[in-house]
Amino acid sequence: MSAQISRYVVALSQPMSSFDKPLTATLQIRGEVYDVTEFVDSHPGGAAMMLKYAGRDATAAYEPIHASGTINKYLSEAQRLGAVADEADESYEDSIATRRESPVHAPLTRPRDDQVIGTRPRKRPRLSSMISIADFAHAAEVLLPTTSYAFLGTGAEDNHSITRNHTTWQTVRLRPRVLRPIPSAPNTRRRILGNDFSAPFFVCPAGGAKLCHPEGDTLLTQAADQQGLLHWVCKREGDLKARIAEEGVDGDAAEEDDDGEGFKKQPKIARPPVYVDFTFDSAVAWLRGLTTLPIVIKGIQTWEDALLCHQYGVHPWLSNHGGRQLDSAPSALETLLDIREFCPAVLQECEVFVDGGITRGSDIVKAIALGARAVGIGRGFLYPMVFGQRGVEKAMEILKHEIETTLALIGVMSLDELGPQHVDTRRAFHSLARL
Repeated sequence: MSAQISRYVVALSQPMSSFDKPLTATLQIRGEVYDVTEFVDSHPGGAAMMLKYAGRDATAAYEPIHASGTINKYLSEAQRLGAVADEADESYEDSIATRRESPVHAPLTRPRDDQVIGTRPRKRPRLSSMISIADFAHAAEVLLPTTSYAFLGTGAEDNHSITRNHTTWQTVRLRPRVLRPIPSAPNTRRRILGNDFSAPFFVCPAGGAKLCHPEGDTLLTQAADQQGLLHWVCKREGDLKARIAEEGVDGDAAEEDDDGEGFKKQPKIARPPVYVDFTFDSAVAWLRGLTTLPIVIKGIQTWEDALLCHQYGVHPWLSNHGGRQLDSAPSALETLLDIREFCPAVLQECEVFVDGGITRGSDIVKAIALGARAVGIGRGFLYPMVFGQRGVEKAMEILKHEIETTLALIGVMSLDELGPQHVDTRRAFHSLARL
């Protein structure tokens, strides 16, 4: 055992004295006590975090930032010492049930007064007052711990990419048409990769869901199911694609993206670099060996790579990963406009997906008019999780209503009628050329 651990052993196991062993570091997670003595120095998040919760219940700190099963991956059965009996506090499961039934789902950890910085609003928001995706973001700022909100809301380096994700959509203008017959609500249904959904947007795979609600991605999936939407599930398990195909789950897709594995460290610590020798040839061949389902390549940021997707028979997903990777990377809109100019066949023969900075139904309509098949929403559905499943569903309903309203105002009855004639991109081209 390292000297660092030995400095703490005197007080390590006092709250769980029945599990005391000489020179042992223990902690409790979800009512189970674990011997982490041999794991402390190799913990990906550093020894300090483990020692901070040594001898204590670490559930509230552990659950929001770890994928399910993580502890079993790194600790053996011999290191699980047993269950804690006669807990004075409510169990973790009971606390989740309490939050699920509450009008507002409080996060596992609340910010203390000394954690509130700047001019963060303190008035507790209500779900009934939420009328836009931006409102949910403001609510999350109030309800989430400061570090959680900061992690979710920021991007790489100077945040240029995340800023442009939002601002570029504002440069595209809609072209309203008057005296067009709108006898009923416009049809927002969309066929995505061979499956029908109630709207042309979906829940993006995004890490940090458990920072907003203890049920994490499960809650997002339940909300998407209730609303007839696609949730693009974020999982690393190697056999997930095969399981989805074998079980015949329509409308679900899996891909590798940010998940709990990336949040073992504190939010301020970046992931170590990963180097790969994949090419389009080897990557697509490998993916085709995993599944017979349609393949979508996420992270396309140039028209040249979109054209390669077309040539290899896969679908391009235009995304700069929420502005979290390369700062000053192009927004999805910029790449979409380049595709229209340099390789328009991609839009005709592939299903093109976009994400990044879209918070309004009108922006979704712009993307569809410019040739996108569907639009991904990431942070926009993470923030409503502070209100539980009903919060996420309300956010989805808001976007659906905004899409219906936009379609009616530009004089079309369905998404299939949309085309470049319904948008004006001259300002977008001028703005991008000037920058």
